[in-house]
Amino acid sequence: MVYQLKHIPKTYKALQLDVMTIAEKLGDYGLITTLMNAPLTGESLAGKWKSIETSLQSLSASGNNTPDISLWDSQGLYLSAKAYDALADALKDDGEFLSIVVDGEPAYLFNCRVFGQEDLSLTERKYLDGEPDGVASLVFDEAELGKSNRHVFRSKLQGCTTLYASDKFKQLCEKHNLNGVRFDTDLLNIFD
Repeated sequence: MVYQLKHIPKTYKALQLDVMTIAEKLGDYGLITTLMNAPLTGESLAGKWKSIETSLQSLSASGNNTPDISLWDSQGLYLSAKAYDALADALKDDGEFLSIVVDGEPAYLFNCRVFGQEDLSLTERKYLDGEPDGVASLVFDEAELGKSNRHVFRSKLQGCTTLYASDKFKQLCEKHNLNGVRFDTDLLNIFD
């Protein structure tokens, strides 16, 4: 089973850290293009990174709980120290860990650098004026995901703007009582 990872805004705060803010905090506006393209290319950010300070933000009036995991744009995930300890070994082949300080506590950004293989016989593409324009349905090749041991990944056909997770990742989060993200079985649902 594959899931789309989503915020839970009515319960948890989330990391709101965009590329402009990151470039400003790193003191290098020349990184904006690299940061914007990283979800599309899977490019490493580790060589350009230094620990930055930020905070979690409430996305709704009731969303004031601190999560163990939060989405970080389409790049990857925010991992608290607890989440990092529980997930680092499983995620190490899917991306890289970038140190940050969140609300005064050490934490990590997980920069997802891998893509899941779509099942092209079951994935339906959309076209606009004869040009590819996303997908109408999305199905991943779960046998390939199992062989490659993917836990968190993006879809090139979907446009690299959403993070997906395997059932193995969901089970790890449940085993370690990690909260902050929702696992949606509708892979194209854009709503919470």
